[in-house]
Amino acid sequence: MRSFALHDGETLIVNGAVLRVPVAAEVIVDNSATVLRGDAIMRAEQANSPARRLYHACLQAYVGTDVVTQQQRIVTDLRTVLERQGDDAGRAACVRFANAVASGNYVHALRECLTLMEQEGVPARAIATMLAA
Repeated sequence: MRSFALHDGETLIVNGAVLRVPVAAEVIVDNSATVLRGDAIMRAEQANSPARRLYHACLQAYVGTDVVTQQQRIVTDLRTVLERQGDDAGRAACVRFANAVASGNYVHALRECLTLMEQEGVPARAIATMLAA
């Protein structure tokens, strides 16, 4: 069981469904569910680098927002991210991300994308906050 507090107007995503909380509330999750909230929900204006654009497009595909367009964006940005990889570990992270997207496992793809974002210089503290959501 997990529980967490939400603030007025906060958004969370539970198993792909976008939920908005109009007033502060405590949420208790009794069973297995994918819950994204806080920093894990990236806004469009935060997608200001190739890896961040990958994350945002993947998130949008996960919630069902024009999936075909998001997949096209992913292909374009993944090409850019892949070209910038200087080592095998970075290329392997790109492959894991691509495989997750191809299989429709967007939650796994989001986690792999955090590795790519860290390689772009996103602070480890910010990545840890996103993972904790």
